[in-house]
Parts: sequence; structure tokens; C-alpha cells
Amino acid sequence: MLNKQMKKGEERSLLSNTLWMNSGFILKIFIQAVYFILLARSLGISDYGAIVAVSAVASVISPFASLGTGNLLIKNIAREKAVFSYYWGNSILITVLSGVILIGFLVLIKNIIFAKSITILLIILIGASDILFAKLSEIAGQSFQAFERLKWTAQFNVWLGLLRLLAAIHFCFFQPHHTASIWGAYYLGSSIICAISSITVVNLLLGRPKLRLKYFTNEKLEGFLFSISTTAQGFYTDIDKTVLSKLGSLNDTGIYAAASRIMEVTFSPIRSILQASYVRFFEQGRRGIGNNILLARKLMIPAIALSLTSGILLMTCAPLIVFALGDSFKESVDVLRWIAFIPLIRCFHFFAADAMTGSDHQKLRSVIQIIVAIVSVFINLILIPPYSWKGAAIAALVSNGLLAISLWSSIWYLQQNHKKQALPTLSEG
Repeated sequence: MLNKQMKKGEERSLLSNTLWMNSGFILKIFIQAVYFILLARSLGISDYGAIVAVSAVASVISPFASLGTGNLLIKNIAREKAVFSYYWGNSILITVLSGVILIGFLVLIKNIIFAKSITILLIILIGASDILFAKLSEIAGQSFQAFERLKWTAQFNVWLGLLRLLAAIHFCFFQPHHTASIWGAYYLGSSIICAISSITVVNLLLGRPKLRLKYFTNEKLEGFLFSISTTAQGFYTDIDKTVLSKLGSLNDTGIYAAASRIMEVTFSPIRSILQASYVRFFEQGRRGIGNNILLARKLMIPAIALSLTSGILLMTCAPLIVFALGDSFKESVDVLRWIAFIPLIRCFHFFAADAMTGSDHQKLRSVIQIIVAIVSVFINLILIPPYSWKGAAIAALVSNGLLAISLWSSIWYLQQNHKKQALPTLSEG
């Protein structure tokens, strides 16, 4: 009876956290939709494409700002609450130092990866926002996620979106000059305010940061693997936009990015399930990957249903893009129909990836994601010059499908290997 009561309590907690995250994501979706429409109409395709190109690269390298400290925080707090202050302090210090270095690195490689029309000022503004301050807000959210208090994690997500919406309203209606660099300043300002607010809340409710770098040095390899994993994920999610801006045009980048943004919105409910269950994978994973496989399969059922429904809706309602964004984005209708079912494919590899991470197979997960990321880059480089956004869409479909197959094949291998190791013990008994 006690086990049943505990199980029911865990299920209620998971449901509550999922509802909080989903409510936060729904509100965030609405906010993002409004400021996305405002920006797309005010900036136009070319400037919007420039912003997306820089943001895509920033999202790819931003995991190295924290060096996996946010994930290490969740993992260790899930197993021992008392060490929170030290992991929180380590996360802030490492993110600030690494973030500054990465922004400088982004400026140095400007001529290699960006179109000539993209300015250094825009790179610094977007880079500081996404690599440094947005990352600090994310780690603040992960702190509450570690304690399964996702009410606050959801609120932090909404705060950032709301601040950017207010910035977009002022930019569109009260700023006489609508350029990518001016928007970058607004974008950075909203991220700074959100980071300061989020850090303050964590300090007040969970504890002030303390430094004990020994914790990080002991786990630096695992933290680096978390960063590699997230960066690889960024490659097959966002690098297509950067390659498209470099080898195609900023107009094509804007068209493709608009459709991608809408597609990403439909994946938000799935992200809420993933975030709400992330700590559970670490808790269950201590007893082996078999428990995490059962958890992943259970969670995938509603996720697949949601993704399938959203894919059908995207195929059907794609023409509404023109109504929302204007005639200049009419090609985004075709793009959206090409990528409408990518969230469905993602359901398979995201839950598989978390199942592996939670059972201490992060190294294997990272290796697989790196290989798929490299494959994705090559497909983009080969297909984008002759086929423009269609090449980027094909690369996205192939890389997501390949990742899903690779991760589940690895899980099957790990499970079979575990069974073989268990056989001698059973026979001895």
C-alpha cells in the first residue's frame, strides 16, 4: 500500500509539473507568436534572416557557456539536495567566464560562417543575449527543475518571452528606425532583465550561490559531454539556417526560419513533458536502463499523439502564414508543409536520449549525436547550394530520422548486453 501511495504521489507530481510547464509553454507560444509577427512585418525578410542566422550559431555554441553545469546540477540535486548552493555558484561563475570567451570567438569567426552583410555589432548583441544572459536564466530554471518545482521554471520561460514582447512592441511602434542591430539592442536588454530577475528569485527561495570548484573539476568530463550533446542537437536543429544564409540568401533564410519557428511552436507541449520528466530519468536510471525504457515508452504515447495532430494541423493551416506575416512570406507555406512532421520524429529521439542520459550512458549518447551532427552539416553543404531551403528541409528530416534510429538501436544493444551479464548470476542462484 505504501508503494502504491508513493507511486500515485509521483504520478500526481509529474502530472502537476507537466501541466505547469505546458501552461507556461502555451502562454509563451502566444507571446512568441505576437512578437514574431511584429518583428517579421517590421524588419522584413532580409533583416529577419540576418537575426536568425546569428541566433542559430549562438544556439549551437551556447551550451559551452555553461559547460554542462546546469545538467550536472539537476543530476546531483536529484540525488542529494544539500549540495545545491555549490552547484549553483559553480554554474554562474563558469557560465559568465565561458560566455564572454565564446562571444569573442563568435566575432573572430565572423567572416568564415556569416554573410558579409551581417555586422559585428549584431553578432555581439545577439551573442551576449543568447550565449550569456539567456543561459543564466536557463540555469535558474534548471535549479527549480532539480527540486521538481517547475512552477518557477515555467514562469521564467514566460518572463523572457513577455520581456521580449514588450521590447518588440516598443521597437515596432515607438522606434522610428527598424534595423537588425537596433532590434539586437532591445533583444539583449530583455535578456539582461530576465537573467537578473531569475537569479534573484533562486537566491531568495533556494539559496545563495557558493563556490566549490572541486565538484566541477571532478565531473568536468561529464559536463563537457552534456555540452557536446546539446551542441550536436543544435547542429541538426539550427545549423541549416546558418548554412542557408551563407550559401543561399538572407531572403531564403527568412522564409525558411519563419516556417521553422512555427514548427518549433508545435513542439512546445512535448518539451513540457520532457522537462517535467527529466529528473525522473535520473532517479529511475540508478536502477538500470530498463526502468528508463519503460518510462520513455509511457511518456511517448501522449507525445506522439500530440505531434501527429500538430503535423496534420500544420499541413492544413499552412496558408495562414501569408495572412499573419504578409505576402513576402508566402513561400514559407511550402516550407512548413515539408517540415510539418519533424516534431513527430523528434518524439522518438528526445525520449530515447533522456533515457540514456538518466542511466549514465551520456558518453554514448554524445558520440551518436556528434556523428549525426556531422552528417547533418555535410547534407546541408551538399544540398543547400542547388536546392536552397528544400535542401535544408531534407537535411532536417534525414538527420532527425537517423538520430532516432541510432539512439533506439543503442538502447536495444545496451538492454541486450545487460541481460547477458545478468544470466550467469541467475544460473548461479
